[in-house]
Amino acid sequence: MKKIIIWTGSTIGFFIVIIGVMFGIMAYLEPVDEDMQMKVAKRNLSVSNQLIQKKVVIIDSLSSENNHLINKLQLNNLVKDSLQIQLEFKDNLISEYNKITEKLNGDLLALNKQKIRIKELAKTYETMKTGEMKPILENVDNETVLAIYNNMNSRTRKNILMALPKKRASAITQLIAKGEKKKTSLTPEKVSTPARNVHNTKPAQVKSKPDSSASASWNNGRNKIKSEQVKSTPDSRLAQDNQRNGYRVQLFTGRKEKYAKECKSDADQLLDLPIYIVHKTNIYKVQAGDFTEKSAAGNHCKLIQEKGFKDAWVVKAQIEIQLAHH
Repeated sequence: MKKIIIWTGSTIGFFIVIIGVMFGIMAYLEPVDEDMQMKVAKRNLSVSNQLIQKKVVIIDSLSSENNHLINKLQLNNLVKDSLQIQLEFKDNLISEYNKITEKLNGDLLALNKQKIRIKELAKTYETMKTGEMKPILENVDNETVLAIYNNMNSRTRKNILMALPKKRASAITQLIAKGEKKKTSLTPEKVSTPARNVHNTKPAQVKSKPDSSASASWNNGRNKIKSEQVKSTPDSRLAQDNQRNGYRVQLFTGRKEKYAKECKSDADQLLDLPIYIVHKTNIYKVQAGDFTEKSAAGNHCKLIQEKGFKDAWVVKAQIEIQLAHH
């Protein structure tokens, strides 16, 4: 009887379990409520919209960055084009400068060659006589004659002027004078005598070398306007009855006779006064004028300094009475 009761209870319990399982399966498989479905759909839509907005913001940012990069690239291209144009312009400019430089170098070379030819030609004319020059110079223009003259030795320059007709010689003389005046006005302060050629011998007031564009030949060998025999009139040769104490303007003092002669030659060209070379105890002095009054000598000294002999000074000297300025 117990077995029957146990078996019956087991059967009933198993049956209850099966029914519970079936109700559970049915509950699980029961359709979801529509309201619930709408809530879920709305929540999913909201999340989707948020994701879309974030993506749109990212896309806008990337688009803005892309536009910025495009603008920057365009600007860089413009700068590149501008630099390219400037580079081409500079290249063309450099090319033009190179052409100009080459032309100037060629002109300079041609001028140097012409200068050398004129110097050689001047040497040839130095060996010629006046009669030999005349027929040649008839067909030579004044500019060439002037160039040859400027490159000739000062002792032979007069020959080329003597070979020309009077009117033409006068015209060339005017050109020479204008050129010398221009040089003097351009370089009035130029010191031309080398220091080694000057020996100061004045006991109390010793002046230095003359400063003159006309006397620049003492240093650089510039040709003189004319060449003359030097009138040397030492004090010892003056006749006692033709001399007296007075004043002169001293232009140069030194041991070299060559430079004294050159100074005198320049002074003869620039000054309207008698010029003397005085030689004493191996010292050569170049003096200008004969003045009885120191004030007159001082006035002429200022004029002489304006002519280019900046270091000229007044000295006491034995003067020639017949030439004296009062």
